[in-house]
Amino acid sequence: MKVKTVTAKKSLTKENLTGLAFITPAVVLLSIFLLVPFILTIGNSFTNYNILKPGATEFTGLKNFIKLTKDTVFIKSIINTFVFVILVVPLQVGLALGLALLVNRKLKGISIYRLAFFAPTVLSLL
Repeated sequence: MKVKTVTAKKSLTKENLTGLAFITPAVVLLSIFLLVPFILTIGNSFTNYNILKPGATEFTGLKNFIKLTKDTVFIKSIINTFVFVILVVPLQVGLALGLALLVNRKLKGISIYRLAFFAPTVLSLL
């Protein structure tokens, strides 16, 4: 027995054009303010670009990255980042989850805890 499948007709309908019209400004702005600087940064990382002397730029290849691997401050910052991610982030997420579960409980005096928990958030909006 053969099963008939209905394929959607792929054409530009009025709804599709409306959706494209709504998303176009976001795509253009994201491209201008995120994608273009990202690509330029990657390109500049392979040069000795100096903002004070833009005409004196020359291609250096991987020399900048090799120099980074020999820099003790950079290595220390990478180690600190990994320590932070491994130790602090799980602890912070676990504590936040525990506090969120506590807010949801039906306990005696929970309204005072909720007030202390949510007051900084609500008052900061004023």
